[in-house]
Amino acid sequence: MVLRELKFPDAAMDAAKHALAIDPDLPEAHNNLANALKDNGDLANAIQHYRSAVAMEPANRQYYENLVGALLEHEELDGAETISRLLLKHIPGSIAGFAGLGEVAARREQWQAAKAWLLKAVEGGSRDPRVFHNLGVVNQELRDFPRVPVVTLVGPAHRQRVSYSMLKNIGVEETIAWNEDEYVTKAVRLAGDPQALAELRRRIAGNIRRSILCDAPRFTRQFEAALLRVWAERRAAIDGAAH
Repeated sequence: MVLRELKFPDAAMDAAKHALAIDPDLPEAHNNLANALKDNGDLANAIQHYRSAVAMEPANRQYYENLVGALLEHEELDGAETISRLLLKHIPGSIAGFAGLGEVAARREQWQAAKAWLLKAVEGGSRDPRVFHNLGVVNQELRDFPRVPVVTLVGPAHRQRVSYSMLKNIGVEETIAWNEDEYVTKAVRLAGDPQALAELRRRIAGNIRRSILCDAPRFTRQFEAALLRVWAERRAAIDGAAH
């Protein structure tokens, strides 16, 4: 664990393998090896060792959480659902179990089910930004977005930029955060200012109707232009390589 935190994944992997050579039935070693494999991009083998850790110590919440996260990252939704349900069976009321089922349902576009599971995670006390992000996406899909201000934490993945794109396009950038501290600060500030929340709701309702999100012809023109630009850039790169 210390080697991993110090950003020495190869050393962490070697240490975990050495521990398993001494005791193949040590769940912590399987979990540590899985963490190191995941850090090195080997999700398939990481999942196998996370599964071993869970099987050996089924009451360990962290092992379940790690396995669910890896399965979701690997797009194994059926597996993530099964493990999330097992987590709730062994640890009733688990926030991570609710969050896992919520994310699985959201990825399957089962919006009502996703909202129900994610709200259980929030009501249980979740502080995971990913839970709130997923709930924001679900609310948007259920058309709650025009009435509910969304604070979003921007990241590199598509799922971490959906709310950002929508907020940017409706001109509401004060709820966009670029790091966790900023995310928490903005959420707390809004939660403690009912007047600002009411004003934000009014702005969102008005802006969204005038934005490109509700202007299909303008969106189509811009999307077509973007595709043509990508095609032209690719074509130029191919032509340049040929010469």
